[in-house]
Amino acid sequence: MQIHRGKPPGSGRLTRTGVELSREARVRLCWMDFYRGCRNLARTCRHFGISRQTFYRWRRRYDPYDLTTLEGRSHCPRRRRQPTWSFPLEEKVLLLRLQFPRWGKDKLAVLLRRQKLPVSTSMVGRILTQLKQHGRLVDHRAREFRDRAVRYGRVPTPCATPSSTRCLSLATWSRSIRWTCVRSRAWSSNSSPPAT
Repeated sequence: MQIHRGKPPGSGRLTRTGVELSREARVRLCWMDFYRGCRNLARTCRHFGISRQTFYRWRRRYDPYDLTTLEGRSHCPRRRRQPTWSFPLEEKVLLLRLQFPRWGKDKLAVLLRRQKLPVSTSMVGRILTQLKQHGRLVDHRAREFRDRAVRYGRVPTPCATPSSTRCLSLATWSRSIRWTCVRSRAWSSNSSPPAT
């Protein structure tokens, strides 16, 4: 009789069998149990409504001593793309964008090339995206959409001019005119606007 010190071989795998499985992993475990009972692959795939390719993939991955192999794996890439630009270049892009807030990556790349900086248009686009994600750059388009929603949702407010002048929102007549003051004595807000 041999006496071994420490843990018996394979005990680490046995301790992982009591792991709480997700719903998807329990369904895959049912596939394996059903297949082990009938030994008919076509019947198993028909019964659960899966393709043979899916079943083969999970059967290859399945380890009966480690049920965590039936859990789904992450689809994100193992090696993510690292930035290839320097911090001074990022600062120059930020300064140019603050100076010209309506210019996109194409025009900013031309300005940077004039300063003898080797930069591509796509790199400028990636820098702008990172600046927005980190909150260092606020997109002017998002601000305009927010302002426009507030603008057209407002109730007309009185003007700081004589009582014969009324301040009206002309959003229903023309989206391009924000607010306008119309001078009229007999015109109420329910009637049509006066001819100009």
